[in-house]
Amino acid sequence: MATYWVAPHDHPTTPGHDTTGNGSESTPYFTPFKTASNHALSGGDIIKCKGGTYDITASTQYSHNKNNCALWNVLNGSSGNHIIIESADSADPAIFKASYNGGTDPQEKSFWLRSGSQYVTFRNLIFTEAFRYGLYVEDSATSDIVVENCLAHYCGRTTSNAESGGFFFDSVDDLTVTDCAATHCYAGFGFPECDGYTVTNCTAYRAGEFPDTTQIYDENADGFHTSPGSRGSANGTFKGCVAVACADDGFDGSYGDYHFADDCHCVASNEQGFANGDGGGWKWSNHTAGSNPAVENTLRRCIAYNCVFSSGTASSGISQRNATDSLFFNCVSVKTYISPIEVASTTKNCIGAGFIKAGESDVDGSGANVTHNLSEDASASGTGSLASQTMSSVFVDNDPTISTSWSGSFNTIAEIATNYAAFRASFTSAFALKAGSPALNAGTWLTTINEPAGGTKSTFSVDDDPRRRFLVGDVIKTENGNTATITALSATQITVTPAIVITDGEGVFLNYYGSAPDMGAIQYDPSSTTTIRQGLSSIEELHAIEAGAI
Repeated sequence: MATYWVAPHDHPTTPGHDTTGNGSESTPYFTPFKTASNHALSGGDIIKCKGGTYDITASTQYSHNKNNCALWNVLNGSSGNHIIIESADSADPAIFKASYNGGTDPQEKSFWLRSGSQYVTFRNLIFTEAFRYGLYVEDSATSDIVVENCLAHYCGRTTSNAESGGFFFDSVDDLTVTDCAATHCYAGFGFPECDGYTVTNCTAYRAGEFPDTTQIYDENADGFHTSPGSRGSANGTFKGCVAVACADDGFDGSYGDYHFADDCHCVASNEQGFANGDGGGWKWSNHTAGSNPAVENTLRRCIAYNCVFSSGTASSGISQRNATDSLFFNCVSVKTYISPIEVASTTKNCIGAGFIKAGESDVDGSGANVTHNLSEDASASGTGSLASQTMSSVFVDNDPTISTSWSGSFNTIAEIATNYAAFRASFTSAFALKAGSPALNAGTWLTTINEPAGGTKSTFSVDDDPRRRFLVGDVIKTENGNTATITALSATQITVTPAIVITDGEGVFLNYYGSAPDMGAIQYDPSSTTTIRQGLSSIEELHAIEAGAI
């Protein structure tokens, strides 16, 4: 295991150079590309990037052409021993600047991890000014990639309608992306044909807008998206992610199969009213019915707010469109132009209110799986649903409002983390249920226990596929008030710790306070200064504490 060093060409004490450098801390290379080209990197090797801007075009070491990426290699670590490329000091991150060059012979990518790479981690890095992609991970046998605490800024300035943006992962298996942000990129995050990936606490801010120029894109300027392909995206999990003021959709799940999104929020999609921006918050399925529509996607505790389509003919705040077997649990859609929630195959405990087109209800649908929902301007459909309610009777904030303009700049990872924490806290305050809310104790269970003998068990069967309702790590609470943490899930069973007393037929939900689950994304708890969060993860809790929300 070896450590190699790179530094900007104009570093004040140890300038990097790809010709005279040797990869030591005192005589570093200029780019990770040269490091990987000169040394046979293997599992456990680390490339330390000194702080500052790595401006390829400003260095005489490179001629100007689009393939002069700071990284353009195939890298192969090993299981448990990744090759790591990271900033040497997270407080002084490495900034890899490609050249837009006014659109004339621009550099397409800042970093390009090429096909066949495995077991590679990127950490605390910034990618900026790339014509198409900040970080691009190429397809075909590429797997086990980790991206942590990275920022893409002003990437994807292409004039075509091709997919481009901050982070783009093309047919990558076993991918983990955590605490990353894409700001003012064409699109934020793309996952075409990826399989087995998890995206946690990531931010897409104002996709499609480049405020230093007049360039604004709307079509495909999504915060997060999956894309068409022969395989189709599968088994993707999104946790704690936010999309803010993106010019098309907050999350475009077109063609995406078997996704699970939990505690993710979309705000002000296409608030500018661009002609080609769909303005959807969460949108599953293909645009055209019958052409490989998405199947078996789950939204849980997700919120869509102030989503607008300029011509008033398309997307809702939360919609399954022409998808099949979508599940919406405890979602909220407020101030959305068309129907806030287009009901999925199963819709439970959801709240919808907004600028409703004539004849459309807030939560629309019928059938045994559409239950316990609440609406404002029209009655919610389905068994156990509540008649029209004013939002002033539901939420602590009588007219829930979320700001779409963040304070400060977006040039460092720390600034993004601060804005993320404040933004998440604003949802807690705006969409918390007030005392006496009709949504309190008005929800229903996500599944029921199927164990005729009952007893004390650490593994028990349930009536619905728990993999589409729960995640490993969730804290659950049964109808009889017993709590435990999920450690494993199968198609029919839940495994928990500690073992709990169960009764055949009793309901199972996430952690809740009252006599039954609440409707909406945030469960009420009068003993807290704010609220409890259902199945809160340690990272999310840390962000909330930092923001003063807990």
